[in-house]
Amino acid sequence: AIIAMAIADVAVTNDSGLMHIAAALNTPTIAIFGPTSPRLWGPLNPLAAVIEPPGEIPEERDIKRRRTADIEPQRVFEAVRKTLVARPMPAG
Repeated sequence: AIIAMAIADVAVTNDSGLMHIAAALNTPTIAIFGPTSPRLWGPLNPLAAVIEPPGEIPEERDIKRRRTADIEPQRVFEAVRKTLVARPMPAG
């Protein structure tokens, strides 16, 4: 999985170890958060986009009620598209 993250054009992950691996490898990362907080556990990568369920940001005690199922797939697709368009072409 680590090799795949290293050569991927973009990684789409939930809040997981693979999200942090992709970020550490400077692979553009689309991180999907539901019942966890990206402010506490988000990737430390300036290339990353964080997608959360719609609505107001809940208090930390209420965040466990959020669901990734409430995130529209189109939002994820659009974040991937924007990331790929913005990525510089390799020299060659």
